[in-house]
Amino acid sequence: MDKFKYYNYLGFHNPYYVLENNKFIINDNQGALLNSINKPILDSAALLQVLSNGFPFGDRTLIKQIKKTPWMAKPNGDYSEWQFFDVPKHNELIFDEIEISNKFYSLLEAELLSYIACHEHIGILLTGGMDSRIVAAVLNNVIKEQKVTGKSVTAMTWGKESSRDVIYAKRISKLFGWEWKHLVVDVDQMKENIDLSIESGCEFTPIHLHAMAQVTKGIELNCVIAGSFGDSIGRGEYSGTKVKDLRPLHESLSNFGGLLKKGLFVSVEKDAQVDIDFYHSKFPEQKLYQQVEQDLQLHYMRRMLNSCMNVINKRIPLYQMFSSPEVFGYIWSLSPDVRTDLIYKRILENFCPQLLEVPWARTGLPYPEKIGTPDQFEKQHHNYGDMIRTYFLPSIEENIRTNRDIVEKLFNFGGLLCLIKNCKNYPIKGSYIYEEKLLYISTVIKFIEMYNLSIVDVGRDSNWKDTLKNDLLYKLKYIYKKYR
Repeated sequence: MDKFKYYNYLGFHNPYYVLENNKFIINDNQGALLNSINKPILDSAALLQVLSNGFPFGDRTLIKQIKKTPWMAKPNGDYSEWQFFDVPKHNELIFDEIEISNKFYSLLEAELLSYIACHEHIGILLTGGMDSRIVAAVLNNVIKEQKVTGKSVTAMTWGKESSRDVIYAKRISKLFGWEWKHLVVDVDQMKENIDLSIESGCEFTPIHLHAMAQVTKGIELNCVIAGSFGDSIGRGEYSGTKVKDLRPLHESLSNFGGLLKKGLFVSVEKDAQVDIDFYHSKFPEQKLYQQVEQDLQLHYMRRMLNSCMNVINKRIPLYQMFSSPEVFGYIWSLSPDVRTDLIYKRILENFCPQLLEVPWARTGLPYPEKIGTPDQFEKQHHNYGDMIRTYFLPSIEENIRTNRDIVEKLFNFGGLLCLIKNCKNYPIKGSYIYEEKLLYISTVIKFIEMYNLSIVDVGRDSNWKDTLKNDLLYKLKYIYKKYR
């Protein structure tokens, strides 16, 4: 299959490339390219971006000489230039929600049929949320209406047995008569996730892999369908923030917890704006919120979500619904005022009303209600904070101490040890963000060691003031959460 068949889809799994003799050398495996580089250099700007925002910006990787292929681009015939897609522009059209839901459903159905037409055994990543539920409704309907035949479906869900995601997904699978597979993220799985994160170039933290490595194990599948783009495209929401309220990407960049050396942060902070400005000049939008939404798709969704999902795609084709240019182009043509939760509700009312009887995992209430008495099931599908504190902190601390020569070129060594101590003695209830950063830093150290990466040392900082300040901020947050 053409490697760039879906290059203009939001869910495209961008391969890597290096430039040799003015030609692109492209490979899905970063390691294959890395082994051909004489002296690989750590890209400290990419490290800052992942540590701050969770993903590298633009086309960066943690290796200066290796890039991701550009967003919405494919190579020309002799692999000397990139050919960019004419990306659909935002507009502010307003239609009735019934008209929108019917059009949206028909586009989603066409997208799904294009993915599954030649596959017999289909997997679907199913949660208790609404995005995968919409995908499930479309998949069930095309099979029930015999628009495709000879298909079998297995739904897969990860998380705690007592979580809404697991309980609701199991219920939906039973409703449709599908096989259902429960995937558990235990300590052994997290250890594998660490290895997979290193294999993927440390472009995301290990916790974001959840149980993806188990998706293809012990079951015959020809493809997997996911709906992770649903929130952003289907409901106009990014991490709980509606499109019109989004803030520019560069505003969120920070030296989280003062963990990076101050001099290093200052030296690479400006590189993030270079990454952002490149795509602004390539794909300009008229209004700020439109540009920011596009930024979040090409930086956040592409570099975090797609990079993680590629762990599955390397083993079996994985297709992201809501990501075809026809689907996102239609949604981007609409005013944010009509990109609401009601679109999903109307789709389910018209095409699969029984799914509205299953509560929404986000609230434990009937969708899209947000006020009322939720059910008794757990909202969180994991306990990553507890897991990292209990099973990984000792090895994280040992790794940091043992590799002090590497650590002090990049990080605030005393600040890291102080944070480890705080996580041990003052665990913040319901939080895992600090533990996640420590796990990631430890993973990066292993990555640097494994490939003997060169590091540009900006000199030693005096970090004791930052350490004291961030120690105080941590403890204030601990107190607030404990006694709130």
